[in-house]
Amino acid sequence: MKKPILLLMLVLAGVAILSFWQSPAAVLYSLVAAVKSAAQPNQTASLSETTLQIKDKNFNQSAMLQASPFAKNKTIDLSSDEVKTDPHLNSILNTPDKEIISPEEAARRKKMETLGYMVPADYLTKDLQSLKKLAKSGDAYAMVHLGEKYYFELNKNPDNPDYDPQTDYANQAKSTFKDALVAGNIRSAGIIAELYLQENNRVDAYAWHLISDRLGDSISADWFRTTKVYTEASDQLKQAAKAKLPVLIAELDSRSKAANRTPIFKS
Repeated sequence: MKKPILLLMLVLAGVAILSFWQSPAAVLYSLVAAVKSAAQPNQTASLSETTLQIKDKNFNQSAMLQASPFAKNKTIDLSSDEVKTDPHLNSILNTPDKEIISPEEAARRKKMETLGYMVPADYLTKDLQSLKKLAKSGDAYAMVHLGEKYYFELNKNPDNPDYDPQTDYANQAKSTFKDALVAGNIRSAGIIAELYLQENNRVDAYAWHLISDRLGDSISADWFRTTKVYTEASDQLKQAAKAKLPVLIAELDSRSKAANRTPIFKS
């Protein structure tokens, strides 16, 4: 018991000596590394806890942080160039919080990844308002993830803190995926087809499959061809789906013009 404590005291003493010629940033990193290596499992000092303290939502990033109790009141300005250029402190300050997801959500994302629908990982941790802002600026990735949130997280889920009882999330999700499609995310048509499949709307699902096929999205189109709706589709269903194509194409072209984009279907 005494040996670890003695070791920790020796390490901290060494850090104090180094502090006379090290930069404040280097002192802080040395202190964090020392505590992390010397601490036992039952001790509270750790790199992760230091990270949490620095990344506390209520922490003022322009405030002064005490570098070390042995550093003669040396302080670190988190907005200074010294911190910005220090790779070790940057790794602490900029480490994103780990997202916690349910097994169902993990399975859904795996399926979306298999179908090629996934967005870059950093988008998965963005909150609803950030995604809305990016989507409004024309970010197709944000639109895709926003649509996923609408349909799979907020739809019929009043326990979600972002839930708005006045919003029809199922239709809002489809509208957002349509915007993503005209913004350049070709697989959004396949996502819409899948949403209609979940709602057992076979005609609309088949119609959006035809949109995917026309756009050359072979991944989505080939996947749809494996579904029971496709393999058991009657001629009547196929004709009804084809009849919807002109209306869907006109809607997409209208969205393209509203967003000042080139229509995805040639006139």
